[in-house]
Amino acid sequence: MFKSFSSTLQLIIIFSVLTSLTVNCKSQEVKSQNSISKNKTEELIYEKQKRQLEASKLELEIRKLDLELRNNNRDLATEQGKINLLFSFGVPVAAAFTATVTIMTGILSWAYNRRKELNEKKEQRLENEEERFYETIKRLGEEELKRGNAVSELFLYTESKYERFHKRLISNILINLKIHHSKKPESKDASNTESKSSIILINDRYVIKDTQDIIADPIIEIFSSLLVKLYPLLRDKLFIKNKANKKIKEESLLELVADYYDATGIHLEGTYLVGADFKYAWMRSSFFNSAILKNANFYRANLERCDFSSKANFENTNLSRANLIKAKFKNANLIRTNFSYSDCTKAEFNEANIVRSKFNKTNLYKCNFKGTRFEEVDFIGTTFSENNNLEEAEFIEVTMENVSGLTNSQIKTLETLGIKFKINLERLYQFYRLAIFKGSEIFAYSLLWVMIFSSRKTDLPVFPPTSS
Repeated sequence: MFKSFSSTLQLIIIFSVLTSLTVNCKSQEVKSQNSISKNKTEELIYEKQKRQLEASKLELEIRKLDLELRNNNRDLATEQGKINLLFSFGVPVAAAFTATVTIMTGILSWAYNRRKELNEKKEQRLENEEERFYETIKRLGEEELKRGNAVSELFLYTESKYERFHKRLISNILINLKIHHSKKPESKDASNTESKSSIILINDRYVIKDTQDIIADPIIEIFSSLLVKLYPLLRDKLFIKNKANKKIKEESLLELVADYYDATGIHLEGTYLVGADFKYAWMRSSFFNSAILKNANFYRANLERCDFSSKANFENTNLSRANLIKAKFKNANLIRTNFSYSDCTKAEFNEANIVRSKFNKTNLYKCNFKGTRFEEVDFIGTTFSENNNLEEAEFIEVTMENVSGLTNSQIKTLETLGIKFKINLERLYQFYRLAIFKGSEIFAYSLLWVMIFSSRKTDLPVFPPTSS
């Protein structure tokens, strides 16, 4: 009986275990079913939300595309296209303009401050230069040593950066040249003071071998160097400034220079003026005694009553078209000097040495040639007068062509002195044709007879011009 009870108890235990297992399995199954249903619900909800998000995203993309299409519209036919076109160009331009204005404002501000600083420095420098310039000019009136140092400092102000001082500087130079005088050198040996300059021929070239009667004062020598350097610069600037006025003639340029740079009565005795450019200079009654004027240019200069005596040395000097009325060339040396078209009325050439110089159409009316020495000089179209004292001059290989103002007696005397007279047949032929054209047959035939006669006797003077 005990065995049956134990087996029954075992069966009950096994049944209960099975029952619990069954219940657990069912509960697990229920739980799994519940979780599956829950997951499906969540998936459905997620899918729904996803579709909603995709729909909203698609809507937004559609709106974005529509906005881009509207913004990209450049059709001027529509209002939106006009607005888009305006904004597409206006906004970048406005941005660039703003940036440019900002940058330029900064640059201009820096430039203004920099320029202001430079101007202040420049003004200070100019004030210092003005003070130094006036101090230098002031020292010109002091004792000789200080005056010499001051004159030497004036060369500094001839540079182009001191252009503003040039007019005042040349005015002071001219004033000082009118005041100071050079003196004859003192010598115990009287023979030295009486020694005369001579012209010698070296390698077929005439050279002046001279001793100057006057030696330039050192102050005048420096002033003359300053004048030689400054005058051409100021004259050319003056001409350029007035060049726009086409009514100004070449003859008026001399008067223009006289108004600004009047060098009347300056003293340049014994100075070294080699290569000086004094074109159009107004230098009336100035003194060039014993000056060295080699290669100097006095074209159209007013040299009336100037004194070139006491062995002033000319070589390759240009005096063409100059006013030399009553000028003095006593005892001067004139080698290859050009007097063409100049007016030398009443000029004094007595005891001068004139070699290979040009006197083309020069006015030598009432000039004094007493003791003058001419060598290899040609007078072409030159005007003389009865009282030139040519009979007392010395002539070596001199020719005169188409000169006027000489009397028959003068011509005969000059012929005996060795002068050869020539006549320009080409000019006579031109006058002959003009006479035929004007109907003056008698005058034309006379000219023709002169041409025939002169062509046959070329060795003899042919109808030299008379005073008539």
